[in-house]
Amino acid sequence: MKRNTNYDRAPFELKDLGDRAFCAGLNRNVLHQYMCQAEEQSKPGYVWPGIGPEFDRHSTLWPMGSAWLTYLACCQHVLQAGRFVGDICYLQGDWVPVYVPAKWAMDPPLPPGYDCDTINADALIARATAGEDGRLLLPDGQSYRYLALWQGGRWQYPPRSLFDSEATAVEPPTCPAAGGGKPLALEPATLRKLKELVETGVTVIGPRPMRSPGLTNYPNSNARAFIH
Repeated sequence: MKRNTNYDRAPFELKDLGDRAFCAGLNRNVLHQYMCQAEEQSKPGYVWPGIGPEFDRHSTLWPMGSAWLTYLACCQHVLQAGRFVGDICYLQGDWVPVYVPAKWAMDPPLPPGYDCDTINADALIARATAGEDGRLLLPDGQSYRYLALWQGGRWQYPPRSLFDSEATAVEPPTCPAAGGGKPLALEPATLRKLKELVETGVTVIGPRPMRSPGLTNYPNSNARAFIH
């Protein structure tokens, strides 16, 4: 029987998870939620069971949490000061919500010895250009040799075994040898940008998008002109 995880995680234990995320490429933490604790007499307060550790002013760790939060801020500052070097940039598509998977779960798979980054549709349309050598360029100096279209379909929950509190050394599952083959659903504006990049020399990897994900201008958005 698994124990209840409410109020039993200290910053010391969370530091290890954060350090692993930083080593995997994360350079910015975002607070997922903060429960409103309006009633002083209701302690330890309201919680959202099963959604991470409690993070609010009635938590017992709150008075001691500043050192941990300062540490996270310092790590983020240092990591954001550098420039990431990667070979492949994955377009996650126009799905809502858009989740970025772990690098071992990229689809098409990331070849051994290569690193990658991700980009959303808004940034691709507004910021991406093609370099003279066919690389995908961003105005802040980032560049990539290939642009890959995500083939994994909608985001799926990772295996529960990865989060088993009794598991000590669970190896992450491996990706298939080939991509999942599921074409991205893309808005016409995103597809037009991809067409522009390909025509100016950028190498795009992935199956041809077959439809638009939303109802804007439907069914014209799925017309033959869009598909091709």
